[in-house]
Amino acid sequence: MNVSIEQVERQFPQFEQALILEIVRVGQLSVFDQGDVLLKKGQYIRSILLILDGTLKVYRENEGVHPYYLYFLQAGDACVISLMFASQQNVSDLMVKAETNTSILSLPLSVMQLWMKEYSGWNTFVWDCLRKRMANLFEIMDQLIFHSMEDRLMYYLKVHSEMRQSKRLPFKRTEMAHDLNTSREVVTRLLKKQSEKGLLKIHGSFIEIQ
Repeated sequence: MNVSIEQVERQFPQFEQALILEIVRVGQLSVFDQGDVLLKKGQYIRSILLILDGTLKVYRENEGVHPYYLYFLQAGDACVISLMFASQQNVSDLMVKAETNTSILSLPLSVMQLWMKEYSGWNTFVWDCLRKRMANLFEIMDQLIFHSMEDRLMYYLKVHSEMRQSKRLPFKRTEMAHDLNTSREVVTRLLKKQSEKGLLKIHGSFIEIQ
């Protein structure tokens, strides 16, 4: 499926017009439904992925445990692992899943080095993406090292609230437990504790952050 100039301009206004025309020429548009897995651990990375619409959720996988949630990618972002390994076809050590219905623009790996030299907009975009993801990983390390599970749960809810632009979040205890690498019982206990503090309200099918 082809992508239009307008679609690229809307999400990547920082790109030069010549770069946008190149993206339209070589890019392929794909649409994924909520819950679809775009990339699995061990899968070869065969293209650079730009997000045109929707939200992706990135996980770290390990044998014998549930995937650990790392961060979200939204419209205007790139899948950083596809940028990092664009110079050669390496395998992914992350899982990328569609959190919502998502439109992805796939670009050939071969354009990476050429565009880094030819287009300052692309060069700046790549480095900005890498800096953002590095900041995400430092925040994750801080949460794991310096904060309790109670703090981590509230941070998790805050990030999801910001991503959805809503104070109301689906009440999915199992998913929360998997994402935080803990149990449903711990999540239930901590949510009840935060509710008693007045930080959130638990409804039948959703959580409302105060």
